[in-house]
Amino acid sequence: MTNKEYIQRIENGLLEQRRRIESSKEAAAALIDSLGIRHLLIPMTEEEIKAAAEKRTLENKVCK
Repeated sequence: MTNKEYIQRIENGLLEQRRRIESSKEAAAALIDSLGIRHLLIPMTEEEIKAAAEKRTLENKVCK
């Protein structure tokens, strides 16, 4: 394996790790939203809380 190939494998591995982290963040955000606890973790205005509740209600109706 040449030095260039070695560096390319490292870069590819780092990119894959980044993709996994991003998908994990998205999954965590979806879970937090589905449980309706985002306002406990992130400061939100009353309007944002109401909008999130409405969105969750709509998503629950679609899933059923």
